[in-house]
Amino acid sequence: MLAIETTATWAFSVDVTVGVNTETYTNLAADRDAVTAVTALVAWANDAGRAWSGSRTFSWDWSRHSDSGGALLVLACSGTFSLSAGAATNLGLPAAVGVVGVVGTAPALGTWAPVSRVSVRGNLRVLAAGDGCGDGAVRPGVPGTAAKNPQVSAIGTAIDAARLAAILATASNPRRCLVYQLHKATWLTRALGDISRSSAGPMHYAFELTLAGLAL
Repeated sequence: MLAIETTATWAFSVDVTVGVNTETYTNLAADRDAVTAVTALVAWANDAGRAWSGSRTFSWDWSRHSDSGGALLVLACSGTFSLSAGAATNLGLPAAVGVVGVVGTAPALGTWAPVSRVSVRGNLRVLAAGDGCGDGAVRPGVPGTAAKNPQVSAIGTAIDAARLAAILATASNPRRCLVYQLHKATWLTRALGDISRSSAGPMHYAFELTLAGLAL
C-alpha cells in the first residue's frame, strides 16, 4: 500500500465510546495522509490517559478495495466499542455501535493498493561508523549523507492505473508519500518522484515509482 499526502482538509474529529465513556479524537491538520492519521488515532486510543486504558487495545490494518484500487482501512479492538462518523470522509471509516472492528466503506483518501501489493527495493541502510559490506548494500558513514532512492514497483489493472492518476492529482506540493515495506513491516516516508507505467500483459500494467531522500 502507498499513501500520499493530499491537499484535502485533514482536520476532523471522531468520538470513540467504550461502555459509558466517550472521548473525542481530533486529527491534526498537519497529518495529511491516511497512514499518519489512522496511526495517530490508534496511538491516541491506546494511550494510558484514555478512560478504557487496560481494558481495550486498538489496532489497524487495510485491505484492497477492488472497485477503486484504494485501501479500505480496518480499525480493530480487543473488545466492543462505538465510533462516530467523523472519520468517514478522510479515512472511510463509518459510524458503528457495539463492534469489535470497523471496516471502511470507502477507500481512504490518497491511498493506492494495487493487486500485487508494492515492492520496495534499493532502500539502503547507512551505518553510523565502521565498515560497509562489499556490494554496497550497507554503507559506512554518517546517516543521511548517502543517497537513498528506493524504487517502488507493482503490477496492477486499469482500475489501479486510474486510481494512481486520481490520487496524484490531489497530491501536496512537494509530493510526499508513505509506502509499506512488507519484509521489514515498516512504513517509509519519502519524496515521490518520477512515475512510469508500461504494459505487463493484455489486462495489466507494470508501475515504477521513484522515491527520494530520508524521512522528511
